[in-house]
Amino acid sequence: MPDSVQHATAFAAATGIGGLALLAFGANGLTAALGGLNLVLYTCLYTPMKRKTIANTWVGSIGKIKFACCQYKNCKKINF
Repeated sequence: MPDSVQHATAFAAATGIGGLALLAFGANGLTAALGGLNLVLYTCLYTPMKRKTIANTWVGSIGKIKFACCQYKNCKKINF
């Protein structure tokens, strides 16, 4: 594997793990779990689907769930 691919993979892994850890400790476990689901959906479904079908927009919209949970937690509108 070329060095640039290894560096990109390492960077993606580090930022993904770091971001999920921040969500887990800064918000809550549900938000971190939804963030992890969003990460998997984005990398495994949304990105490959972009070239094949417009249905990728439906997959991409699922990622907004994480944002909504973060906002509700920060505003203390609901208690997870």
